Amino acid sequence: MLSSYLETDETTARAALRACSQMEEIVFGLALHCHILKRGLSVSVSVATALLTMYADFGVGIQIMQSTHSNRWNWQMRMLMKSLFKLGLVSQGKALFDRIECKDVICWSSMINGYGMNGCGEKALEAFSKMLKQPGLQPNDVVFISVLYACRHCGLVSQGLKWFSCMEKKYGVVPTLEHYACMVDLLS
Repeated sequence: MLSSYLETDETTARAALRACSQMEEIVFGLALHCHILKRGLSVSVSVATALLTMYADFGVGIQIMQSTHSNRWNWQMRMLMKSLFKLGLVSQGKALFDRIECKDVICWSSMINGYGMNGCGEKALEAFSKMLKQPGLQPNDVVFISVLYACRHCGLVSQGLKWFSCMEKKYGVVPTLEHYACMVDLLS
């Protein structure tokens, strides 16, 4: 399908993704995912669900996150984005993030965390700065854990100290044990 001139529709994409899962062909699954993105089929909820299932079958842990402020589509996109980052597919995760129309705090936190876990600390902090400029979005404790994790993982000590010191003063986020653990790791 990928090397021929066959037209790919949602039904074909879902069937091919299922086949990749059953045959445990992650390379073909990733190639198919790229093909789906190029064709614009990722806007379909059914295709996004098939992608999530395929990545889960490959052993990419997916946490179920519930948010009353997001619809089912954004939830699926966030889960797929997290899966891509866990596979080290940073540019694909970013491309998916860019396609999410209504980015909430959870989306931004996933993006920041994805950059951090892949050693892109500066990009994580850039994403955080962009999030702070979005009207109506206020960083919460999870966002700050993502920021501090990125600083810790990438050795950005001064930036980590800066954000830790202002999270309660400027944003009203009281540090938790997880925040302090990130700071201990950052300074050790």
